Amino acid sequence: MNNNDEWSELIQEIKDNVRSHAGYFAWEGSSSIEEAGAVQCFSESLDYKSQSFFHSIKSRETDPPDCEAVNAQGEKIAIEVTELVDGKSIANARQNKAIPWAPWSIEKLDKTISERIKRKDNPKEIKGGPYAEYILLIYSDEPAVLDFDLIEHIKNTKYGPTNLVTRAFFLTSYSPWEKCCPYLELKL
Repeated sequence: MNNNDEWSELIQEIKDNVRSHAGYFAWEGSSSIEEAGAVQCFSESLDYKSQSFFHSIKSRETDPPDCEAVNAQGEKIAIEVTELVDGKSIANARQNKAIPWAPWSIEKLDKTISERIKRKDNPKEIKGGPYAEYILLIYSDEPAVLDFDLIEHIKNTKYGPTNLVTRAFFLTSYSPWEKCCPYLELKL
């Protein structure tokens, strides 16, 4: 097999696994690849902003958590990952139907984020560890969520309380203006 064949196969694999709606982080063939990719984007953004607090990311075969990393003190941290996306829009995109891009309301966004935090804060069984921190990464490429007013609202809203999750972050798809995937730490 020559180089052109390898590139053609890789390009086809990417096409087969990319989602047309909110697909920046998506990898339809494997949730673990998608989750590790989101954590890698988050790590690169932290590095770019000189705010890195972990390294040595490792995807876990059994979860929760989805990934592990090492903090500055050399301790293992858990990183649980979840996507914020409109399921109906994904279903329509998979069926090649038109996708309505109605904006999310503040109420819908708050409810969805709160539900994700609550669900990820109460897993049945934590595998691996012990963990010095339990990080939740909520990532989104949902066009209707990437609205300035909604992002400003998220910045000023307190979520929780949490028992397990020590920190939570909201990561969005790449911004050419910021030269990284913007993120913000949610108030818990």
